[in-house]
Amino acid sequence: MTAPVSLPLRLYRSAVAHGARWPLGRPRAAQSREPPRVGYYVWRFPSLTGTYVHREVAALRQAGVAVEVFADIAEDDERLDEEARMLRASTHYVLPTDAGRLRASTRRVLRRDPRGALNAFAYTVLHRYAAYKNPREDVRVFRHALYLAGCALDHGITHLHSPWANLNAFIALLAARMAGIPFSLQVRASADLYRHAAQIGLVDKLDQATFIVTNSALNRAFIERVAPERKPVPIHVVYEGLDPSRFVPAALPRSACDPLRILSVGRLFEHKGFAYLLRALAHVRERGRAVHCTIVGGAGNAGAAPQERQLLNLRRELGLADDVRFAGALPFDHVLREYAQSDVFILPGVVAADGSRDVTPNVLIEAMAMKLAVVATTIGAIPEIVEHRVNGILVPPRNSQALAQALLELADHPSLAETLGRNARRCVEERFDIRQNVQRYVELFAGTA
Repeated sequence: MTAPVSLPLRLYRSAVAHGARWPLGRPRAAQSREPPRVGYYVWRFPSLTGTYVHREVAALRQAGVAVEVFADIAEDDERLDEEARMLRASTHYVLPTDAGRLRASTRRVLRRDPRGALNAFAYTVLHRYAAYKNPREDVRVFRHALYLAGCALDHGITHLHSPWANLNAFIALLAARMAGIPFSLQVRASADLYRHAAQIGLVDKLDQATFIVTNSALNRAFIERVAPERKPVPIHVVYEGLDPSRFVPAALPRSACDPLRILSVGRLFEHKGFAYLLRALAHVRERGRAVHCTIVGGAGNAGAAPQERQLLNLRRELGLADDVRFAGALPFDHVLREYAQSDVFILPGVVAADGSRDVTPNVLIEAMAMKLAVVATTIGAIPEIVEHRVNGILVPPRNSQALAQALLELADHPSLAETLGRNARRCVEERFDIRQNVQRYVELFAGTA
């Protein structure tokens, strides 16, 4: 028998079930002609796997935008490169919450707009923002937002932006309303869009934004399909980018008789498809071709540990112990060295059972910047990056034979690999140079887009 549900909890659940229409309201349009001061709010910054956000912040600052980063925690990882460590020195950390500063933030917010703060609390209680929502979590989320609102006011922030559409975006939304400033967000990938749990409360965050940024036409179409009832907030497609000058391709000539040096980068999660890569390598070896493959990326969290064990067991079963190296997570300068020492980059991604998938993988753009021939599956927005047989090779997902055939062709025809790599570098320079792409953000934050 299940324990009876108390009356207060029944009333709470009923309020949540019927309170989704409770409005949050929008801030008054800013009248100041001063340049914007933008606040980025993320869970963890900098992080070993968040280089794309690092690049975005750095490019905005280089473009003259005043950007302050607010983060819950820093990743305490000795593998962070020097650029990431410099970003950590300029980041404002929200956790652990200082009790005195929380009281000061509460007083300041209540003096500025007491009704707005009460309304934000009601909105927190009545809206589903995560699968684990409960009264205690409501209080924690609201206190977090209060604290962030105070931080934004203290630093003169005029626009609060969340580079992910996750729970931090909900907290940023509440904080922006209590601080009386606009809120925007970026919708990027599985963690905040395609994963089934990520879609809880997504429409609320989309509806309340001043604008939405996403990194592919595929994402824009998906948002319009899964949230047809959302308000007409503009969605802007801005591709992820990098600074091509930091990516210096190596001149490593290769003949058809040399072993093919293969690289793949990604955490050892189901949607990365590494099991299909291992089987493809076994097929290549059966055809008498020598290969050496390095897979860079760790398990990422305890939940991925079983996947790591499965991959290690599969490597042993396929007899690939001498041909495949799992290098674990590496500092970015080490990853650059791996690119420089490789002939082919492969991304064998799939759609996982929970909906996770790659959308516009930054490692793919990095490999293309390094003039590598790339092989990737047709999931997500990868076909928006890779044009088949022009700057890479596309194959169907979950097809080890197709992956093997692409690798064999590149092993047998080094000139094809060289042509694809040259075209890949040109594509990055033309479409994924962050110094060009970030200008769209500059216009959006300035309100001129």
